Amino acid sequence: MAARFYSFLSLLILFSVYGLANTGLKNPNHHKREISSKVKKISYSNSRHILNLTPPPPSIVHSGSLTFCNGDSVILHVIDVPVDSTFQWTLNGTNISGAITDSLVVYASGTYSCILTSGGITEPPLNNVVVTVNPKPLAAFTFNPNSGCGKTRVSFIDQSTISAGSNISWHWNFGDGNTTNQHNPSHTFNPPPGSGTITYTITLIVTSNFGCKDTIIHTITIGRGPDATLNGTGAIIINGQPYFHVCSSSGQTFTFTNASSTTASNTNYIINWGDGTPDWTDPVFPTPITHPYSVGIHNLTFYVYSGACVDSTVYRVFVGNNPAGGLVSPGGTTICAGSTQAFLISGASNNPPGTQYILNFNDGSAPDTFHHPAPDTVFHTFDSSSCGHTSSTGNGTFPNSYGAYLTITNPCGTTSGSVVPIYVSGKPVSNFTITPKDSICVGQTVTLTYTGDLGNNVENGVCTPGKPVWKITPQTPGVRFTILSGSLGNDFGTNDASLWLAGTITITIRFDSVGLYSVKLKTGNATLCGIDSLTKLICVNPIPTA
Repeated sequence: MAARFYSFLSLLILFSVYGLANTGLKNPNHHKREISSKVKKISYSNSRHILNLTPPPPSIVHSGSLTFCNGDSVILHVIDVPVDSTFQWTLNGTNISGAITDSLVVYASGTYSCILTSGGITEPPLNNVVVTVNPKPLAAFTFNPNSGCGKTRVSFIDQSTISAGSNISWHWNFGDGNTTNQHNPSHTFNPPPGSGTITYTITLIVTSNFGCKDTIIHTITIGRGPDATLNGTGAIIINGQPYFHVCSSSGQTFTFTNASSTTASNTNYIINWGDGTPDWTDPVFPTPITHPYSVGIHNLTFYVYSGACVDSTVYRVFVGNNPAGGLVSPGGTTICAGSTQAFLISGASNNPPGTQYILNFNDGSAPDTFHHPAPDTVFHTFDSSSCGHTSSTGNGTFPNSYGAYLTITNPCGTTSGSVVPIYVSGKPVSNFTITPKDSICVGQTVTLTYTGDLGNNVENGVCTPGKPVWKITPQTPGVRFTILSGSLGNDFGTNDASLWLAGTITITIRFDSVGLYSVKLKTGNATLCGIDSLTKLICVNPIPTA
């Protein structure tokens, strides 16, 4: 009821100010009403409640960020002004000519304010607003050559500038579906063969360290060139590379035919056989031609000219048999992380040149790739435990293991080999924290928290975590401590962690006597990976006296 009464009373006061009603408040000892000619403040009070109706002072607000790039803007606006006010905007304390409305569009850096005049009284400047305008880069670039025909490699040089700051990124769009963020890239334009030209639109977007951008566009016109497509014996595509091949243990003669789609405009043909024999060249290529190749791999290059414009394609020519070989491990396959394991590539010495060997380990490392002849032995280091990984072969799946997989391939076939399972135990690492710190007063408690790596032990596909054991030794005779939670564990004086009684990960201890304490943490999982230990000191001080 009281809240409603005073809400009603405040409305009556407002009506009275504008001459619409009379509050009828008669007792000056309990009630007071102050009304300025501008209705700047209305207050009402009695012994229990105060009603204060003060309009907010004029101020400058803004729509948009006060920090922006050159060419953008922000709008400043004065709010909560008396109805008969006039305005004068200032920049760095100086009046801005013609800026006499309640809004101002700002394009430049500086400190802006506004001076109000109302009822003949000029008020002090309103709140300062600082605007920062960052410079915009000017994008520019050159390229060479500026024209071409057929496959044309073009180099681009960035020549963008900025008045302050620096340009930190470049985005190029070459207009053919390819982009790059390199600073000064090169790009090969490859218009489809035929007659006529194709114009590509190259766009560069430069961004400064302030986030300001500028864009420039140039075009380049490339003539459509001849088509250097060749057909031949055993034509196949392997990993995007065209091959001609014959599966044989002895040399073979290959037949090649002209598959160019631009024969009507072609003016010359050249074949570099890639085997040291003289090139074949002829202004026409109407009938098949033959060439003998020995066992192995060769790079044949086919050139087709149309006047001064040339196109070329590289083909690989392979003669050989289906590859052979396998993978074996000369040592045990139960090892510790950080160990280097040897793997033998066997039975591959008679594979033909052009045979590729890919050895992959499923431990997250990059595969090893070799071209014939492959090395007899490949070494690999397993850096982490195999716990949580699964490896498989055609004969089964092995949990908590890694595998080594060899793929031997050439155009005549593929063979493979593997070593699975490989069990890798984690190496134990001792580390712990002392909370709150390693220097305390007698009677205080500390918490020891294990933060190392227990090093999972892997045997026959089963992962078993390592064990931590704590040992606290007072280095001053007669001192003592109390374990409030957790346990130290016990190593029973042996380095065989399988016999240990594990301590807890966290231990809370109260130190009851002054002295220097040694805290030793040992971590072990199996004799294969050894034991790691760490010692820290805790100093227990007497309670200071006043």
